[in-house]
Amino acid sequence: MAKNNNTQTKVYYLETVDTNQLIEKHIKRSLGQQSKINTAILAAKYEFLIHLICRRHHNNRFGVISLNTRVLQKIFKTAYKTMLDVLSNLEIISIHAYYKPGETSRTINILDPYKNLIKEKQPEDLLQYNKLNKLCTDTLTDENEKRKENDTERIAKDVPEAVNILETYDKNLKLLRIADKAEFNNYIQSKYYYSNKQKKYYYNIANQYLKEYKSFYHKAVDDNNRIYSILTQTPRYIKNFLNIKYSIDISNSHPLLFNNIIINKLNIDFKLLNSFYEFIFSHNSSLTVNINNPNIYVIENICNSICVNKKQKNEFTRIPNDVWLYIMKTSTGQFWEDFKDSFVEYGLNRTDVKQTIFHEVFYSHSTSAYGKMFAKAFKAVYPNVFELIRELKFERKFAPYEAMSKYTEFTDKMVAKFLCVLEGKTKYISNDMMKLESTIFFEILEKVYARRDCKALTIHDAIIVLDINSKKECKQEVIINIMRKVYKKYHLYPQFSIEEFNPLKWRDELEREKANQPLIEAKIKELEDHATKGEKRAKEILELISNNQLEIVVESDNTLHFHRLFKHSTKRGEKGAVTEKYKQIQKASKKYLKN
Repeated sequence: MAKNNNTQTKVYYLETVDTNQLIEKHIKRSLGQQSKINTAILAAKYEFLIHLICRRHHNNRFGVISLNTRVLQKIFKTAYKTMLDVLSNLEIISIHAYYKPGETSRTINILDPYKNLIKEKQPEDLLQYNKLNKLCTDTLTDENEKRKENDTERIAKDVPEAVNILETYDKNLKLLRIADKAEFNNYIQSKYYYSNKQKKYYYNIANQYLKEYKSFYHKAVDDNNRIYSILTQTPRYIKNFLNIKYSIDISNSHPLLFNNIIINKLNIDFKLLNSFYEFIFSHNSSLTVNINNPNIYVIENICNSICVNKKQKNEFTRIPNDVWLYIMKTSTGQFWEDFKDSFVEYGLNRTDVKQTIFHEVFYSHSTSAYGKMFAKAFKAVYPNVFELIRELKFERKFAPYEAMSKYTEFTDKMVAKFLCVLEGKTKYISNDMMKLESTIFFEILEKVYARRDCKALTIHDAIIVLDINSKKECKQEVIINIMRKVYKKYHLYPQFSIEEFNPLKWRDELEREKANQPLIEAKIKELEDHATKGEKRAKEILELISNNQLEIVVESDNTLHFHRLFKHSTKRGEKGAVTEKYKQIQKASKKYLKN
């Protein structure tokens, strides 16, 4: 029986790493503890630690690993620090120093060339492996239960109904599955992968869905009350194979949410605002035609049409024209039209432009547009909106200093500032918008879950409706009506984007990939030629493609774009490096994407 288990159990290992060398280094670093070390058990522990690191490396799209300290302590006791140090000193892994106790763990990266030497084998000591694996599973289960309790307790302060909503969310998440396993396997095996890392990521996500016994539950709820689950990790095309009937998401979601902040900050009259909304939606077609003509004329025309007396006109003109324009374009789903063609020369697609403008305008702590071409473009169209964002940033920037008076017993003002930060006195504007979005979507979920015919989940700004072969159909119009009513409570009028999921879409995707492959390969060959000549930018781009941080996208007109696959980091020491790396891509794209 044990033999049968041994043939089924596989662990990850690093091909050229010698366990005896690890043990030797470990013993040298364990001063005064040498006699207490059982080398056989230590070898099994190193094998299991490397297995955990490699497994997490595969499960993360970008290869960045985060290990729970309490889990490590439970499994490896006090030896875990020495074990990580040994792996770090031998330059097998790198450990980032920055972390926040109780919030973020230290992140780990497997270094070259080891990240390409990950293999599978049977455990050397199956009994010891099973013991460690059970300990790991039990500890993670306990941690998950504690985390779920902490999540619900924290969210309940903002959303009293959150406990029941999360319970229903997890019940629905357990209904998520692959609808057609044969088609799904065909897709996974036939798809072209830009890098080995991307392939491993897809395969690991696929394995999670294909497990015979799986029990999905939400993985985390962040400080902005955003829910994270297997669904938020799932690549777009894999979603086509899930039992998802359709998704409804909000167009221009975060720029739209900023309208709520504008309305409250500028104290815009609600009656006038409703008249404005009524006019732009009843004249949407004519406004669209003139949207790229002088925008001031459009706003002045609206003012003359809805203001019936001097008082209303004074109230309307108190608000700058570009602020009204911003509200109009975000509410009619046309916000990105001002920017979609602005950065074609940089080889960026629509998604990249949207993400980067949002990052440079809303996410950044900086109050200046200096050195930020996307922020400059936003400021040129919406100067007063940009100024309002600057004011809000200043308020957050100096909030810790204003709150210091309550900490007069501290002589060190830096301690007072730190305490203010811990209390959440400083945060990004984007946090306000994400928290508002979470509040809105918890309300939406509460109303959707009240209907027995709808089994729904969320991905931040989208409602995902599952196909569970119910006799009663959960109609799109019903969900949209619920979403519209909840948003209206916050004086927001969103536009909706509906996507229906179909496994047969993957065939079209594969055909497109097959047709585009010669163009992509030719461009990579060109980059390799430039890299061979010693051009630094070409080498960096090839490295990003290899590390699954960048891909080459072919548009319908056969133009090529570099599309980043990494997200802007908010961790100290990483954010600047990522932003700088993206600026390098922008510069390099001018040269390397010329036809």
